[in-house]
Order: sequence, then C-alpha cells, then structure tokens
Amino acid sequence: YLSPGQKEAIDTLIGRLEAAGFAVTACFGEERQAIETFLLAETPTSRVELLLALSLKQPWAALLAAETLAHSDAAAGATSGRHVETLMERLGIAEAMAARLAHRGPDGSGVWVDADAGLALGHRRLAVLDRSPAGHQPMRSACGRHMLVFNGEIYNHQELRAALRADGYDTPWRGHGDTETLLAALARWGLEETLARCVGMFALAWWDQRERTLRLARDRLGEKPLYYGWQGGALLFASEIGALRAHPAWRGEIDRDALALYLRHNYVPAPRAIYRGIHKLPPGCHVTVGWGAAGPGPGHLAPPVHYWSVQAAAEAGRARPFQGDAEAATDALETLLRQAVRGQMHADVPLGAFLSGGIDSSLVAALMRAEATQPVHTFTIGFEDPAFDESAEARAVARHLGCRHTEWIITPRQALDIVPALAGCYDEPFADSSQIPTLLLTRLCRQSVTVALSGDGGDELFGGYERYFWGQRLWRHARALPHWARRLTRRAAMALPTATADRLHAALAPLLPRAWRVAQLGHKLRRASTLLLADNPARLYHGLITHWERPDELVIDGHEPDTALRRAEQLRNDFMALKTEVDGQVIQLTVSIGVAVYPFDGNQVEAILRYVDAALYQAKGKGRDRVILSPNTRKILKASE
Repeated sequence: YLSPGQKEAIDTLIGRLEAAGFAVTACFGEERQAIETFLLAETPTSRVELLLALSLKQPWAALLAAETLAHSDAAAGATSGRHVETLMERLGIAEAMAARLAHRGPDGSGVWVDADAGLALGHRRLAVLDRSPAGHQPMRSACGRHMLVFNGEIYNHQELRAALRADGYDTPWRGHGDTETLLAALARWGLEETLARCVGMFALAWWDQRERTLRLARDRLGEKPLYYGWQGGALLFASEIGALRAHPAWRGEIDRDALALYLRHNYVPAPRAIYRGIHKLPPGCHVTVGWGAAGPGPGHLAPPVHYWSVQAAAEAGRARPFQGDAEAATDALETLLRQAVRGQMHADVPLGAFLSGGIDSSLVAALMRAEATQPVHTFTIGFEDPAFDESAEARAVARHLGCRHTEWIITPRQALDIVPALAGCYDEPFADSSQIPTLLLTRLCRQSVTVALSGDGGDELFGGYERYFWGQRLWRHARALPHWARRLTRRAAMALPTATADRLHAALAPLLPRAWRVAQLGHKLRRASTLLLADNPARLYHGLITHWERPDELVIDGHEPDTALRRAEQLRNDFMALKTEVDGQVIQLTVSIGVAVYPFDGNQVEAILRYVDAALYQAKGKGRDRVILSPNTRKILKASE
C-alpha cells in the first residue's frame, strides 16, 4: 500500500534512527511495520494518537515524534502543494527553511507537518522566557486543534493568563512562557480579541486544523518582520526572505516597481518587497489564507486586515486631549515610560541596553537602572574620527547611572570590513549608513547579553528629527513668496556648488550665532531649494524624505507605485499636526506614519500623543522659534540615582 516516495521516507527515517543510536539494522519487523502504520494513518489526529501508543512500546517513536511534532523564535513555514509528495520531503523543506534562521534562533529548532493539508511549519528558537522544552515550537494547543509558530515577546502574558482563568480556561499550564499563553488565548478568544489584548512585539502563524485556515499577524508597529507570498504553487512565509529562498519553488525575480520605491526612500516600504510576488505584512495587520475548498487557490491572497492603526490612535488622542499642564504631562509620560521599560525587562536571560548618550537611549538606560536590582550592562560603539564619535557622552551617562559599561572604538578599516556581511543581514536593499555601527554594536552586545533595549523610534514618536521643524519653517517662508521669486531663489541656490557653500560656512561659522551653524550646509541648501516649488506642506515633506526625485527614469520597465506619502491629499489625513494649549502657548507636533516605535507598544501610543503634545511646546527666544523639552530628562536621570 506504500508509494515509492513513502518507502523512501521510511528508509530515510530509519537512517536517522540508526544515526541516533537505535538498533534498527534489519529494517524489518516491528519497526518498519509501525512506521508504515504511522504513515498510512488517515488523519493527523489519529497519527498523534498512534504515535503516543507506539511510544509506550517502541523507544524509537520518541525520535519520530521529534521529527513530526517538535517544538521550538523566528517563524518559517511553507505550503508545498504539488511540489512535494511525501511527509519526509515536507519535513526536509521546513527544516532547510528554518535552518536559514539559525542566527535568529540558536537555542533550538522544530518542524511540524499537516500531511493532509500539505502545510509545514518550522521554527528556530531564541529562548528568552521559559527556556525549558515547554516553550518549544511549533506548539500544539491543549485541545489539539491549533498549531502556532511565533517570533517575539508578549509583555503582558501573565495578565492574559489571569484573564483566561477568569474566563473559564482551566487547563493546567505546561510552562511559564508567553508562547503557551498566546496559543491558549487564540484558541479561547480568536484572533481579533487576542491581538487587541496583547501588548508586545510579534509575528505569528496560527494554523486551525479544523477550519483548515492559516492566519498570519504582525504587531502594531511592525517591530517583528513577516514576509509572505506565492511562488508558483507554494505559499511561503517567514521572518526573513532568506528562509523563503530555501524552498524549491523560490523564483527570486526582482520587482522593478519596488526597486523604484527603494531609489526614492533608500528602503522598500511595506507592503512591497524587493521580490515579485512577495509582500511584507504591514504593521498592525493580519491576513487569512484558506486551504482547499476554503481558499481561492494558488496565486490569490486576501488583502491584509488592519486591527490597529497609528492614525486611529492619533485621532483618539486628539479627541481626548490631555487636560493637565506641562508638569502633569511630564509625570504621566514618566509613568508610561517606566511601564514600557519594566515590561520589557522580564527575561530568563542576561539583559542590556544600547547607549549612545542621546536623550532616547539615556532615558531607557536610566529607567532600566531605576527598575533593576543590579547595575545595567550598557554598550556603545565609538569612532576614531571625533566628528562622528559620541562615546564620551555615552560614557558620562553610564558613569552617572552606575552602569556596567562596555565600549568599542572602531577604526575605519573595521567599519569597512563589516560591509561584505551587510548583504547577508538584510533581506532587501537598505541604504542607511547606521547599519554599520548597528551590526557592530549587536555583535559586541551578544558577547555578554541575549536581549538589549534601545531608544530606537523615539525621534519618530517625539518629533525629534530636524525635518519636522525646519520643514514647517521652510513652508511658512516659502508660501509667503510669489512663485516667480521661489523659482529665482531656487536657481540661485542650485548655481552655488555644495563644496563652495560648505567652505564659506566653515569660514564664517566662528562669527555666527550658534543656531546658525548648520552641518552640511551646502547639501541642505541645495535640498531646500528643490522644495521651494512645493504647493502644499504634504508635498514639501515628501520632498524632504526623497533621495532620488525621478526613480522611474533609472529603472527599466519600473513604475513607482503610489504610497501614502506620494498621495498628497491622503497624506493630509494620515500625517497629523496635533495642537493643544499649554500655558497660553500653541504647540505643534508632527507625527510620521508607520514608524517602529520602541520601547512603546501600540496600546500606549494614544496616551503618549496626548502627553507629548502637552510636554513639548514652542517658545519665542531672541527673535526665533526654538523647541523646548520640559525637564523630563533631568527628572528621570535624577530619580535613577
């Protein structure tokens, strides 16, 4: 009754049994008969029951269980359709895909196959919570109906456990990890309610064997990546594109439209990916794929469904503005910061922090120190060139906080030597010079800690980039000029060579007020001149973040797709200016769309927008606008002593 492929699968499995030290040299008798019975079982459930029965009599059945039901952090999976014909082939493909993610999950691996559905799930584990086997993935639910692979961390999973108990969930917990909590919540409440309750960063794939549906979901702000798409007759999904390449159906054709987007933005914005047919699941979204009669078939994907959006959070915050003064907003923001940092310090592994000496990373390190019982381990990358080196500031903050500080001053040669490794670290073209020190910093951290907190996202959420402010000033001055004057000014600015402008500025800098000293003046002057012809603030901002003005001209057969930033009228709705009255002064804070804010979870963004709106304000000083931050930084640093 066995096909040639099934017979080959048995021989392969017996080879693995022998390699593991089991005595099956004869390849006949009870061992082979039991394996045949297992492969011919009618349903996955009966296979599991049979496997448990075999385990009582046959010691090698434990290895068979590991092959098919293993548990284990970066999710990877594939539906193989007609591209694979046997259980062992599916297992092998899932293992190969998961192996590409070993750098993300060095602590364990596992694969699982639903042979009837043609679905395989693979996982590589980075054990942060519950390092015991009880936290391994792919994980089956207590009821046996659901399977989950999950990358990330659910910070409020203990609160979710309490809520599940209150809701009547009485199954004993196998461990104390967040994966088990998340799976129980999905089985009990379903996807929408579970995602609404979760506070964390995650990408997940949830398989319902009864409904034969696969659901993919990503955290609110997109901290964890998730790629998916059809390649031939196979639906592939993974935390990294590198895992997708391990599938035999992989094509790897460049999406020329996505390439045009890259030339404009220096990265490929979601939901596009650099390869045709592959997508990034947008932040705050989930997508459902039906199997067999429940699904539309190869090549078709349902549109992602938003369960949360930053626009909705901003509008909610605007509808309920903060009622206190700047000092009250500072206190409320500090409470929120403490809550966010405290939640991310729960770990069963060593913990540290990136520290640059700037406001964002210094606040995170200070709050960690205030919450920790031991000195916080901080890490800094410095440069031999003093123009780029911030290690002295980081060292001073670490000394003030009493941190266990590690710094590495890298040479230009060390920075260049890391460049060849960048292509293997990023799945898509990514033109940001910060990736060099970031990679070096993570390698430095990994020598001592497993998890590190950082201040990434602070500039986006708190309006920290200069373009948010001088862009507004540029628009205010530009719109006061007639169109012919703008064209004339632009022509004059473009005629001045960048190097000449920089030399003039360097010569005059000692005589200029501090606020007039601008780094890379020539480049910024030329950039500003190209924006003078913008006819509304949205298009001016689009110009500010543009790196190549007409990418269609460079990409053969490429056409730049529309994005929210390109559609000016939509941008006016998505790109919000929040205003409130503080001490008789009007403050304006511009919030960008779709950024990854860390360490805040999406549930906290609405409150943050209200508090920040009241804590930042504009004041007149010496005839010019200047942005003032209320004394939150000093207060938190002092509180941590």
